Amino acid sequence: MAERLVFTLEVWVAAISGAEAPAPRPDDPPAVRVERFEAAAGAFARLVRTLRDRWDDAFVDALCEPPQSLTYGGVVAHVVNYGVVRRHALMGVLAELGAETSVPEDPLLWELTTPRRGA
Repeated sequence: MAERLVFTLEVWVAAISGAEAPAPRPDDPPAVRVERFEAAAGAFARLVRTLRDRWDDAFVDALCEPPQSLTYGGVVAHVVNYGVVRRHALMGVLAELGAETSVPEDPLLWELTTPRRGA
């Protein structure tokens, strides 16, 4: 489940930026998966910042089979929506397994309780 969350974000970054599709890496240890997630999340955030005035512009997602014409706004909404669903499901599984998670479910709570980098 965690691999799917990370890999999906990596694929969307590649699709939006026109890069080749990454290979799935289901055997990565958790620490590597966290590094991959942080890298993909940072790349996605940078892409979104560059697209903020182009939500209605379309691009071709060449990684789809067949390739699809999508809007940047639609993709951002999709990534955020499904990211929430997957993150919530993953947190539930971790809680059932007895893991203590320090990440609040609400992104605003996370933002309010997490020191900003470079601040």
